[in-house]
Amino acid sequence: MTDKYHEAEKLARELEASLSIQYGTILSLSDLQKILAYPSEHAYRQAITRKVIPVPLFSMKHRRGQFALLRDAACFLACQRVGVPFDVAKKGGDES
Repeated sequence: MTDKYHEAEKLARELEASLSIQYGTILSLSDLQKILAYPSEHAYRQAITRKVIPVPLFSMKHRRGQFALLRDAACFLACQRVGVPFDVAKKGGDES
């Protein structure tokens, strides 16, 4: 792994640790909107409709709505900050 991937991994762990205190490990869509800093609920809903939300969303049995893992959101933000591709970083950064 390159230094940038190590930096992204370290930052993702720090973000996950600090954000998990407030949000827990599973994010509702409204929490994800805040964490990903969408400017408005309308912009966020458009991203969901267009399927361009940058982190995987999933449903849970007997629960209404969709959810995301805080780990994925933290990794995405760290990758954006460091400048490495999110999809490669999630695989471990073996591709460079």
